[in-house]
Amino acid sequence: MQLITTPPAAVLAVLLIDRSTSMRPFSDDVRAAFNAHIADLQASPQARSIMIAVVSFCGAGLKLEIPPTMAMDVLPMRPLAFAGGTPLYASTRMVLSELLGIGDPAVKVVLNVLTDGDDRGSRYDDLMDLQDSVVPAALARGFKLSVIGFGVDGVDIARRMGFIPGLSVNVAGTREGMTSTFQTITKSILN
Repeated sequence: MQLITTPPAAVLAVLLIDRSTSMRPFSDDVRAAFNAHIADLQASPQARSIMIAVVSFCGAGLKLEIPPTMAMDVLPMRPLAFAGGTPLYASTRMVLSELLGIGDPAVKVVLNVLTDGDDRGSRYDDLMDLQDSVVPAALARGFKLSVIGFGVDGVDIARRMGFIPGLSVNVAGTREGMTSTFQTITKSILN
């Protein structure tokens, strides 16, 4: 998957969404919170310097839901097609590896991984590659990496993947919890 090579923006914010079958009951909450997040970004004077992309994952692989788009031009998220398991480590490794290919080190990269469960389907090598090379390279480039655990311990998942746990959160499985989390994401992108 080609996310982007060098975005024409100061910030590239990528949301990696778990679209395994277990996420189906939360789909309306995720979409409503994401769409409110985009509306907040679009109301900001910085909307012209922020690019947004949304990638989803399940056992069937990765899907580019919203291609890299300037924040002011992002349309509301459409319903996701849920299927299969949760290859969390493999999907995160693939997206981060792609993001490491961005040519301009001045671009601030933010990756938020949203999941309601632990990894199901990745190989052990995917986790080792994340911990040993991909995540350290991303952190060395100044990437902001977080896990949003929707009804699951996102901080623990972040720690296992090698992310800095302090940026990750555990969210109650409610629309209010998700909306509050996306408001926090909006603030982190704007700062």
